Amino acid sequence: MSLKENKAIARRFTEEGWPNPDIFDEIVADDFVWHGTNVTTLEDFKKLAFGFMSIFPDMRTTAEDVIAEGDKVTVRWTFTGTQTGEWAGILPTNKQATWAGVAIYRIADGKVVEGWQWANMMGAFRQLGVLPPWNEMVEQANSRLG
Repeated sequence: MSLKENKAIARRFTEEGWPNPDIFDEIVADDFVWHGTNVTTLEDFKKLAFGFMSIFPDMRTTAEDVIAEGDKVTVRWTFTGTQTGEWAGILPTNKQATWAGVAIYRIADGKVVEGWQWANMMGAFRQLGVLPPWNEMVEQANSRLG
């Protein structure tokens, strides 16, 4: 596949797949591995995606930058959603949060076969009200230094 085709698959995965996991059937390999998690199959990944969508039912993910080289595509993305379900032990806040992240996908034969991801979860937790703002954290640390 060309770099242009791989980029289109990664963009579709990022922007269309999250609100509609049925798209994953078309563009994600059956033996997909999401590194850093226990996801090792397409079905595992779909369960994870459906679960996340139940927490943030109005979620939207936007691919801000898409860069490709060889069989890998890097996507810098932005996520927006309202937390209406329990997440990571956090009861529903009904607050909207927006955070950014970067994902790297390996694509083979027109399918996403591997993924790695980093996301600004501290920023998300701050917006949901479960962590203090950064300046408060810095002030607390400085006060301890004397």
